[in-house]
Amino acid sequence: MPRPVLLGRAGDLAEVDGALARAVGGTASLLVFTGPIGIGRTALLEECARRGAARGMQVARAGGTDEEGGIPLGTARELLAACGGPGPSPPCGEPDGDDTGALSAALAGRAAVGPVLLLVDDAA
Repeated sequence: MPRPVLLGRAGDLAEVDGALARAVGGTASLLVFTGPIGIGRTALLEECARRGAARGMQVARAGGTDEEGGIPLGTARELLAACGGPGPSPPCGEPDGDDTGALSAALAGRAAVGPVLLLVDDAA
């Protein structure tokens, strides 16, 4: 599959490269890309994943949800699954009370191996 053309994103990509370099060096970063539908945020996240993987980072992805309050459970569960956390969610999507704790533990385990890149598309 051909890579999308990211016109006008040189500044964003420079920020991505800086954040990835800091992460590989042991310093966490947070980047948030905003804009209207169709501006290319998902394509930019694809490029982030590609660049992170090229630097040897472990890449975990999830899609955002419209739930309120902290990390939405669906997003936390997607990240948890991507990080090799516990099995399936409780029936009917009911919270099990320990999604964020399990996510933290899974991320800590992965981070002990090497830098981790978390990508959440359409975070609320």
